[in-house]
Amino acid sequence: MSNSAPRSRSLSARGYFVLFIVLLLLPILAFAGLLAFQYSKSERTRLENAVQSTTQQIAIDIDRDLIEMLASLHTLSTSRLLSERDFAAFHRQMSDARAYIGADIVLRTPDGQKIIDTKVAWGEPLGKLNLPRDRDVIAERAALVSGVFTEPDTKETQFAAIVPVLNDGNVEYLLSFIVPTRRLVPYLRREQSEFVAASVSDRNGRLVARSIRHQEVSGTTGNTEFLSAATGSEGIWVGPNIDGQDVVIGYKRSPVSGWVIASSIAYSSLQAPLNQSLKAFLALGLIALTLSLTLALGFGRKVAVPLADLARGATKLGEGKDMELQRSGVREIDDIAEELERSAYELREREAELLRVQQIGRVGGLEVDLRNGFRNKRSPEYLRIHGLPPDAVRETHESWVARIHPDDREETERHFRDAVKSTDTEYKAEYRIIRPSDGALRWISAKAELERDPEGRALRLIGAHTDITEIKEAETALQRLNEGLEAQVEERSQQVAQLQKLEAIGQLTGGVAHDFNNLLTAIVGNLELLKKRMPDDPRLHRLIDNALKGSERGAALTQRLLAFARRQELRPEAVDVARLVEGMSELLRRALGAMIEIETAVPTRLSPAKVDANQFELAILNLAVNGRDAMPNGGKLTISARDETYHGLGDIADGDYIVISVIDTGEGMDEATLRRATEPFFTTKGVGKGTGLGLSMVHGLAAQSGGKLRLRSEIGEGTVAELWLPRAEADEIAKSVAVPEPLHPTPTRRRVLVVDDDALVLAGTSAILEDMKHHVVEAASARQALEILRKEPSFDIVVTDHAMPGMTGTELAATIAREWPALPVILATGYADLPEGAAPDLPRLGKPFGQVALAQAIESTIAAHGAPQIAQSA
Repeated sequence: MSNSAPRSRSLSARGYFVLFIVLLLLPILAFAGLLAFQYSKSERTRLENAVQSTTQQIAIDIDRDLIEMLASLHTLSTSRLLSERDFAAFHRQMSDARAYIGADIVLRTPDGQKIIDTKVAWGEPLGKLNLPRDRDVIAERAALVSGVFTEPDTKETQFAAIVPVLNDGNVEYLLSFIVPTRRLVPYLRREQSEFVAASVSDRNGRLVARSIRHQEVSGTTGNTEFLSAATGSEGIWVGPNIDGQDVVIGYKRSPVSGWVIASSIAYSSLQAPLNQSLKAFLALGLIALTLSLTLALGFGRKVAVPLADLARGATKLGEGKDMELQRSGVREIDDIAEELERSAYELREREAELLRVQQIGRVGGLEVDLRNGFRNKRSPEYLRIHGLPPDAVRETHESWVARIHPDDREETERHFRDAVKSTDTEYKAEYRIIRPSDGALRWISAKAELERDPEGRALRLIGAHTDITEIKEAETALQRLNEGLEAQVEERSQQVAQLQKLEAIGQLTGGVAHDFNNLLTAIVGNLELLKKRMPDDPRLHRLIDNALKGSERGAALTQRLLAFARRQELRPEAVDVARLVEGMSELLRRALGAMIEIETAVPTRLSPAKVDANQFELAILNLAVNGRDAMPNGGKLTISARDETYHGLGDIADGDYIVISVIDTGEGMDEATLRRATEPFFTTKGVGKGTGLGLSMVHGLAAQSGGKLRLRSEIGEGTVAELWLPRAEADEIAKSVAVPEPLHPTPTRRRVLVVDDDALVLAGTSAILEDMKHHVVEAASARQALEILRKEPSFDIVVTDHAMPGMTGTELAATIAREWPALPVILATGYADLPEGAAPDLPRLGKPFGQVALAQAIESTIAAHGAPQIAQSA
């Protein structure tokens, strides 16, 4: 680079141009510019305030409407009709709200199943409806407004206001207004003038409503450029609208729905004051420019020649050639010359750095002349990636094709030729090559741009090849991992479905057992009374005894059903599993027979399990008998136990468990049989050889005890039954408890109020009590019982059923405890466990019951309650 002339001999261009132009134009232009700026600024501010005020008014109107909808839904969600599941009456209540608001209402379950739809008559079949933001409502347990969506049948765009109906903190239902988007259009047009347009966009950037062309644009993607910039709660944005017109938009984000409400005015309206000022300013400027040009022409020749020399130097710089510029004597021009020479040097340095960066990033550059037989230019890094020698800078198209893997060759070449023939300017491809240098298989990512002539013919391709072999290998490994995870998810989904199925069957069988116990109560009571009144005929007494034994077997069957339904009465305690299994050894040998070899492997230091000891012993016996039946020709049954700490997927709580395994060497079960093994009444045995309740009882015991039953089996490989039970504290090991002697009732006459909605049970219970010389008053409901008590509260005791419509027996007992605390109550229920909400010390009598059990319950309850005798002794 040559030395520049001394700066002291250079003349500044400002000395020839700037001094005269500034002195002439500065005062006038500064004053005119200031006036124009102030005027345009004030007008712009006024118009921006006007459009922002319009936007805020529209937002207030829309939010008021949405809040009214959400408030109506909140009111409906607290309706007594809904909590009582009186859906027919609730449909009428929803219809009234629909008439008030002017939009359809839908009641759905969390999975989308419609229960009520006000646009459909009550009782008509309904399908599913999944709305945008349903998941957010369920997750947040809060009311939300959805985005715009299209109704499948009418193709009308709509939005929804959604409110969750909570039960014990969980979402039980979803209440939703389904609102046509056209409802919002009057709000958008209410504040309009001839130069303003307004719109509403949802959280996803889709247009909900627009004051003009609403039907055409509702539901489509809104102004993405505007929406990406509108991040605050309100503001102003300038740019093109969806019609391509330059506008000024004032927006406000709704705190109720998260929507963006916007109104706009034409940008030309905003610029009009400025344009007028510019016209005046330009007129003044033209006059000044004319004078300036006249002066400038005299000095232009002074710099014209050196500037031309600079232009020639810049051309050489663009071509990558060396250059040396002459000094002109004008300081600014000489400074530019020095900068050009410095830039040329730095450009060569950057080219070298670029080559190093390509090598580090494994990116090779290429240029293809598509007009001359596909002759190619390749960078050094491209040659290294493709395994080519350094002198192979230029090669034919055919040699590139030959390196492509045979499985990718045809598709890759076809894709390349299609890109050349099309009108696209971008080319992308991924394929494999076999490097000639070492035979290695490498993945290539090709990206390039196509330059075309005005007629669209491809002239040149410039792009880059990247070695992505490691990325592809990582993607393959990730795909294998995902496939494994998907298989695990599918397995867990099937397990959850089976648990849900068993839960539904449990609820059904529990209800059946309850009703069956009511029937047995009436049968047992009447048979006992009949037996007392029969003549002394042994044959007749034997028939009645057989009927009573049949009733007892029916009661035992309901207990097994209640065990599966997890509604049996349990007395969980710390049980020494090793001692219990050892104590069952003789019972198991007799039950399984001589053809079955029994082996036990229970550690003596095993932690105690928290379970009802009697029910646990029955569960072990059931599993052992099932194993025996699976080995008709004999085999081996192994009973083992172990401590286990569980961290699973939520089927049981994480924690410490005792796992008791019963393993047989029998025939095993196929997958279909294994899935249904714990269903009540499901059996593979012949008619009359099994009830199908053994495994269902064990399943119910495990679930009610806080554990689970896990079955594993394959055809010909036997079956493994694992009973998981919570671990108890060691110092709570169960000790034998003496059975109390039954209380023999004294012949005391009582005044008894009997309450039951089942006429058979009510009549049977009353007959038993009257047979014991008690004075009985009957009530067919809890409310009738309260009316009797308020008129005449002089009763010794109240015997009430639990499951009654309107008011349950538990609620009746609570009311009596408040109003007549000295009056004892016995709760008679078909379930053996204590009903939810009952007082822990509330006496209860399990159905079916006979005369002795009822008498003992009455006398023991009165004795424990300390109630005074009201009736006279018999």
